[in-house]
Amino acid sequence: MIDRIITLQGPDRVRKRAAVIFGSDGIEGAQAAVRLLTDIFASEALLGYCGSITVCQDNADIFVNCDDRGLYLGQNLPNCHDIWNSVFCELYPGLQSGPSEDEYHFSFFEYHHGLYFGDAIPSQGVFLPDTSGMNDLCMLQYACEEMNVTVVRDGLSSELNFRCGYNVGGIRSSQTSAPNGTHIHLRLDPSVFSETVLTAQFFKGLLSDYAMLIPGLKTEYTNRSDGSTASFCFLNGLSEYVSRHVVKSYAPIYAHQATAIGKDRYNQREYQASVKVAMCFVPDGATSACYHNLKCLQKGGTHIMEIKDMVCTGINAAFGRYIADKTGIAEAIIQPEELEPYIHLMVDTRCSRFATQWKDGARQSIRNIMIKDMAHDLFSQEFENYVYSHKKQLQPMIDAILTARTE
Repeated sequence: MIDRIITLQGPDRVRKRAAVIFGSDGIEGAQAAVRLLTDIFASEALLGYCGSITVCQDNADIFVNCDDRGLYLGQNLPNCHDIWNSVFCELYPGLQSGPSEDEYHFSFFEYHHGLYFGDAIPSQGVFLPDTSGMNDLCMLQYACEEMNVTVVRDGLSSELNFRCGYNVGGIRSSQTSAPNGTHIHLRLDPSVFSETVLTAQFFKGLLSDYAMLIPGLKTEYTNRSDGSTASFCFLNGLSEYVSRHVVKSYAPIYAHQATAIGKDRYNQREYQASVKVAMCFVPDGATSACYHNLKCLQKGGTHIMEIKDMVCTGINAAFGRYIADKTGIAEAIIQPEELEPYIHLMVDTRCSRFATQWKDGARQSIRNIMIKDMAHDLFSQEFENYVYSHKKQLQPMIDAILTARTE
C-alpha cells in the first residue's frame, strides 16, 4: 500500500487537486482561481498605486489589465529567473514568524512574493485581502491551459508565456515608453475545471464590489461575444453605492466608520481593524451585504447580529412611548425580525493580515470580538441621535410594522 503513495510534483500539485486548492473543480473553483488574480490588483488599489482594473472576456479567454506599478519580476537583476520563477512556478508553505511574536518576517516575502513590495512593507492602516500573495499567481498559472503575461515597469516591458503549468521561452524584456501596468491573458484548463467559461454576472458583481469597497477605483467589464460593457466607480464608497441603488427610503443614509487597534484575547497578537457602515430604512427591496477584507461573507458574522440588535435598540428607545400608545401595551417593543425587512445594510470590515477569526470552515462568517465591539460603538449613541433627528420620517415605518401585526 505504501508503494502506491505518489508525491505530486510541479503543476500536478494544483492541476490534480483543484477541489482541494480552490474549493471546487467546478464553476465555483474557476471563479476562486480568477479571484486570486483580481484580488492582487485590488490590493494594489488599496495601497494607492492602481486607479483602474479592466476585464475583457471572450468566452473562455480572460484579459485582465491593471494600471499598477507592474509586477516585480526582478526585471533589472541578473538572477531575474529566480524572481519570476518564484512568483509563477513555485509553491511555498506561507509566511514565517518574525524574530518576536508580534511581528511577521516580511523580507523573503516582500522580495520574492510580495509582487509589488520590493520597495517597502505596507504601512499600518492598509488592510489587504487575506492572501499572502506568494502562491496566488502560481496556483492560477498551474490551473491554466494558457497564460500570457506582459508587465511594464520603470521603462522596461517584460513578457512571459505559460502552457499547462510550464513556462515557454523564459522572460523577454525590452525598453518601452509605455506607462507602468500589468496585462494578463489567461484561459482556464478544462482538464482542471469542469466549467471554464465564467458568467458576465460574476465579473460584473466582482468589479462592482471592488469599486464600492475601494473609493475612487474605476473598474470596467467588456464581453467581446455580445459587445456588452459595464463600468463602475464610487467616489464615496458604500454610501454612494447605497444611494444609487435605493429608490426610496424613509430617512437619509446613516454612514459611519471607525478604526481601532486591539486584541480579541489577551494571549493573541494585536491587530488593527476598521468598520464602515452605510444603512437606510426602505419600504421594500431591503438587502444586507457584509464584506471582510474585500470578500463577501454569505453568513455575515457576530458583528452583523450586533448591528441589527443595536438598530432595534435605537428604534425602541426613540419610539417606545409611541409604540406603547399605539398598541395599548406598556412594554411593547419592535422585534428585530419585524424590523429586518426594512433595513438596507452594507458593512465593510477590514483587519490586519491573518488576524481574521473565522466562524466556520467555509470562511463565510467572522467572529472577531474587537470588530463586534467596534460595530456596537458605531450604533450606540450616534445611531440613537440619528433616529431622534429623523423620528418624523421614520414614523410611517413604525406604523407599517404595527399594522402588519394585526393582519
